[in-house]
Amino acid sequence: MQKRHTILSLLLFFYTGFAMAEQQICVSMASFNDKFLSLVRTAIADAAQEQEGMHLSISDARWSHAIQKRHIAEFINQPCDAIILNLVSSDKEDVWPMIQPVLKARIPIVFVNVRPEIPLKSGLYYVGSNDADAGTIQMRYLINYLPQQAKVGILMGSLLSGVAKNRTNAAKKIMETRPDVEVVAVGIANFEREKATQLVTKWIDSGIHFDAIIANNDEMALGALQAIRKNGLSPKNIKVVGIDATEEALNSMYKHELFATVFQDAQEQGKQALQMASALAAQSSKLPNEYIIPFQLVNSQNFRTFMRR
Repeated sequence: MQKRHTILSLLLFFYTGFAMAEQQICVSMASFNDKFLSLVRTAIADAAQEQEGMHLSISDARWSHAIQKRHIAEFINQPCDAIILNLVSSDKEDVWPMIQPVLKARIPIVFVNVRPEIPLKSGLYYVGSNDADAGTIQMRYLINYLPQQAKVGILMGSLLSGVAKNRTNAAKKIMETRPDVEVVAVGIANFEREKATQLVTKWIDSGIHFDAIIANNDEMALGALQAIRKNGLSPKNIKVVGIDATEEALNSMYKHELFATVFQDAQEQGKQALQMASALAAQSSKLPNEYIIPFQLVNSQNFRTFMRR
């Protein structure tokens, strides 16, 4: 994996280093309000500033597939030399109709962070991580600390999101190795802290007991912790695990509240997505269709290392 990672980096460096012509790269982000995606967006913008002749246009889909579909139509008319697309919905029935006009216009698409549920054929590329790995890492670590007959709650991002589905299904698969562990509540909080707080508060008010709560991202994990504290419960008695290793999540671990998280490299995702889009705009045809960035477990033993990143 590391060798492949290095080779692709060298290829991207070669093509972007010599692509001095003017380029228009268009970006549609699922949401500007999402903490992790804002880091990806910043990384894209920072990488663009380092390239001479690069013109960048970034739009906010505000978690709306309809808005994102409109973005894509506008990008074709601008026109754009390449498109970076952070999907609102990864479902193939949503993705295919949206990108068909782009493929007809022969504009390359780099999906970032969210992998579409379609084959990556010619003109389609993905930069990000394998979300099933995040759920596997998350639950494989947590399950070792769960008592017998443990009760677990799950906070999902969105039913439209392949990210949420893949992370959740992978975590559930690990739980199958412990038949005594019971999932007592599953809810949708759209990757948002406030909605997670409201949902977990509702669960607690209804009398549900938890030994642990896993969340598809750190924002929802932090929302769960807020609900736990507000209801006079202790985070030490309810182990909460997130994904992303955001700054606030790492600070929560420092305070001995968040039990664990999984590092997802926002900076690398944004940087490599921009470099790949630039290389494709320069008509490179030698790049692989995917660039996978591994997830990493963050626990009480190593979280300080990630705080220094």
